[in-house]
Amino acid sequence: RPDCLRWSSENKRIQAGATCVIIIKSYGSRQKTQEDKGLSNQEQKNKRTLADDFRAARRAGTPLMLVNCFDPEATMQGLQASLNGKADETPLIQHDVIRGWMHRNDAGEAAITTALNGGKLDLTMNPVESLELAARLPERSILFIMNAQHFLRGEKARNDFIQALWNLRDQFKYNKRSIVLMAPSLVLPEELRHDVLVLNESLPDDDGLVKIVS
Repeated sequence: RPDCLRWSSENKRIQAGATCVIIIKSYGSRQKTQEDKGLSNQEQKNKRTLADDFRAARRAGTPLMLVNCFDPEATMQGLQASLNGKADETPLIQHDVIRGWMHRNDAGEAAITTALNGGKLDLTMNPVESLELAARLPERSILFIMNAQHFLRGEKARNDFIQALWNLRDQFKYNKRSIVLMAPSLVLPEELRHDVLVLNESLPDDDGLVKIVS
């Protein structure tokens, strides 16, 4: 089984370890202030943001992630920005069942062309076929899947989607690709709970709301 991430609630530290994953804390938006400079190392760790842990997950080659959030577009923009200098060179793609795959940068557009290999974009509208085609995406690609709760929630969970997602775990781990499931609130089915890193984003503060509505 590939290395994944384990969250330790005792020391708030991400470690390379077993594939077992524990749901981690929620994150609010923050900016580094003068007060931060006087905090202990432990207090600094406690103030880690969603972007901090997303970067750590990417460095560790985490193949499967779930982000529970209420504004997926704003969250994706934040995660994209967290890639710093690698945002342009990392193929970024998002999926929904109406439009299929859409690129979020030029590298993502090139990755879609490569993966389809002459096939029609309409094929990616089907969520299971989208995951099957995702196996062809180039290294370090990130595929965001919108409204994943429709495929993975309770009795309505789709067994074919669960299997297609699980099939990508080892392939994506090999060359640091990532599937990022986006949902407002989702508890993973038993089949995936030990293989998916779960991140929860808290509601935005006043400054965050201004950015969303402006």
